[in-house]
Amino acid sequence: MIIDTHAHLYSKDFDDDRENAVMRAVDCGVKKMIIPGTKPEDSQKILDLCTKYPTVCFPALAVHPEDLAEDFRSQLKMLETRINESKYYAVGETGLDLYWDKTRFSDQKEALIFHIELASALDLPLILHCREAFEPMTEILKNHKKHNTRGVFHCFTGNTNQAKEIEDLGFMIGIGGVVTFKKSELKYTLREIGLKNVVLETDCPYLSPVPYRGKRNEPAFLVNVVDFLAKELEVSPEEIENTTSGNAERLFFNS
Repeated sequence: MIIDTHAHLYSKDFDDDRENAVMRAVDCGVKKMIIPGTKPEDSQKILDLCTKYPTVCFPALAVHPEDLAEDFRSQLKMLETRINESKYYAVGETGLDLYWDKTRFSDQKEALIFHIELASALDLPLILHCREAFEPMTEILKNHKKHNTRGVFHCFTGNTNQAKEIEDLGFMIGIGGVVTFKKSELKYTLREIGLKNVVLETDCPYLSPVPYRGKRNEPAFLVNVVDFLAKELEVSPEEIENTTSGNAERLFFNS
C-alpha cells in the first residue's frame, strides 16, 4: 500500500476525470490520500470528495500563505469554525512563502502561529509549506511548539542538515516528484538520513515525476517515485512502500 500525503484532487484540473484519477491511483496501489485545502472556501469541495471516497480520501484544511486574505484574522476565524464542524485529519496546507512576496511576512508569521496553536488544540498534525523560509519557519516552530506539535514539511527540497533539523523538531519530510528530477540532490540527502521520517506525496496536480514532468500530476504517478527511490537507495519497492506508508499511518491516522 502507498499513501499519498498531499493530493489536491479537488482542483479544477481534475474536473474532467476526477473519478478516473482516484480509480487509477487505487489500481496502482495508492490506497489512501490526504486532501489538503488552502483556504476555508475549499472545505465543501474537499468534504464532498472525501464523502464520495471515504476509505481513500481524507480531508485537511488550513490557509496557505499565498491565499492569506487582507482581512486574514477573519479568514482564520472562518477556518477554525469550518475545521470544528467536520472530522479532519490534519491542519494544512499552511506555512511560510517568502519566494513571491516578503512584504507580508508578519501576517504570515501570525497566521502560522495561529495554525500551530489550532493544530495543538485539536491534536492534529500540521502540513507545512516552506518556500525560501526555512530559518524563520524552524525558529517559529522552536518558539511556539506545543507538547503535541507534529507534522510534515511538505515538498521538501532542502539539504541534509535541514532534513536533520526537521527530524529534531519531531516532523516528517514529504518527498514527491522533485526527487526524480535530473538536477535534484534529494536522493543524496535521503541516502544520508534514510526513510525513518519520510512520507510520500504528489502535490498533484503539480510537480509530476519523471517521465511525466511538465504534465498534470496525479496520485497514480507516485509509483514512479517509489521505483526511483528503490533504485537509488538500493532497496525493494516494497520496503519504500511499507516504511513511508507506516510513517504516514502513524502521523495522520494513529497519532
